[in-house]
Amino acid sequence: MPFPMKLNLLTFIILILLSAPLTAKPLAGIVFFDHNSSRGEIFASLIEKHSINILNNTGFFSTINEGIINRELKKFICLDEKCILNFAENAGIDLIIRGKISDNGDYAILTLDAFGIGIPFNKKLIYSYKVKIPAHDSITPRDFSLILEEHSGIFISKVLCIFKFPVKLTVEGETVKAVTELKVNGSYRIFNAHTSAPDKSSITVDFKDNIAHPDSHIISEGDRIFLQFRKEGKDLYRYYADGKKNLVFEEPSLYDTLFVFFFTLPGSATMPISAPLLGYFNNDDWQGLGLWALNASPYLYAEARGFLNSPSRLKKDRKDISKDDRALNYFAWYMLLAGGTPLFIDSFASKYLYDASSFREKQGLMGNPYTAAYLAAVSNGGGMFYRGHRSWGYFYFHINNILLYSMLREFSTPEIYDNSTDKYSRGDNNKKRGALLASALAVSKTAEIVHSIIIKDNIKNGTVIDEYILPEIFMTLDSNNIPVYNLGLSLKF
Repeated sequence: MPFPMKLNLLTFIILILLSAPLTAKPLAGIVFFDHNSSRGEIFASLIEKHSINILNNTGFFSTINEGIINRELKKFICLDEKCILNFAENAGIDLIIRGKISDNGDYAILTLDAFGIGIPFNKKLIYSYKVKIPAHDSITPRDFSLILEEHSGIFISKVLCIFKFPVKLTVEGETVKAVTELKVNGSYRIFNAHTSAPDKSSITVDFKDNIAHPDSHIISEGDRIFLQFRKEGKDLYRYYADGKKNLVFEEPSLYDTLFVFFFTLPGSATMPISAPLLGYFNNDDWQGLGLWALNASPYLYAEARGFLNSPSRLKKDRKDISKDDRALNYFAWYMLLAGGTPLFIDSFASKYLYDASSFREKQGLMGNPYTAAYLAAVSNGGGMFYRGHRSWGYFYFHINNILLYSMLREFSTPEIYDNSTDKYSRGDNNKKRGALLASALAVSKTAEIVHSIIIKDNIKNGTVIDEYILPEIFMTLDSNNIPVYNLGLSLKF
């Protein structure tokens, strides 16, 4: 970089330092200039605005006004990661967030990276978030803004759970004070001055309103503590989760559950036609249609066979009635009256929950724990499909259907036709084994009902592609110049 450009960039850094609030809070900046369309530029601007507002609203950060960093870094062609991080270090920025968005028409790929600049992170990437979000024309500008705010809130809530901020301690006589505008209360480990390693005795001191109590005599001028924001990060995450639920769902009502009750039988009975045609196909849910075809086929066959080979029809033809024939007939009646309900629910709930995830409009029948419990009780997997969790829905759908059929089979009594007497003789069943299977089914159904009540509705917008957490990895020296090694663990989930 030529000398005049270096001088200009240095001048800009000084201006940043002068314009930033002179408070002992972490200073955060947003770098967001990677986009591939005019619409992507609008998205980037919204993300930056939402991120700064969220950081300011936490009360823990000072921020640099939106657009300032982007504009000046572009001017000085400081676009690569190394240059940006060096700039942030020189400007005294503690947390730098870099983002980019790729507009692909019907969807956009949003990537957000958070770097901790000072100790203990030392310009390391601490959290990365990459998500594919819907961006088709049917989503209104208001909905786009809410979607991007949601992702900004989720990202910053995760960053808060990881970020640490060093606070220096001053000693005035017997008083030790944490030098920060933030409230310092609770127990903190003391770290040596000029390092990020605790001393050999691993001192922990209690603070109240930024004053150390007691054992303050063992603290030296310039020692530090590290503030963490895990609780606040979790609270922020819950704020966005609960806030979205209030925006997209009506207040839960037993009347809504009663309405679903009256649709249970017709929905189950018409499932073989209504689910694929009026549900999945009509809503362009091709993944749901494929899963339905794969998973429903064996049960539709079992239902048809149970009615075609019913005991009454077999008796008319003077044929033996096996345990399987009788159990399949019982199971066919269950599938007709209630067993098809889960797949009927899935074919429509997925569309309603998708609309809710995009903030389109309030969904009156969704988000109701009473309805989830009812559907889980009368059908296998219905509560999970209603909540939008297909994997869990199919898990309970299969395991409880298998347990139900197996129980019915053990309780069923075969009948053997005797040509010589033109009469049927009854065989034996296994009530003991049937009781064991009934107990297993009861346990599984109880677990399903409870699970359906406590699980959150799947109304997260977009699909997370990659998510990284990278805690600090560093080496430093203690007060006796002895190396102290700290090894973090990188996670991808």
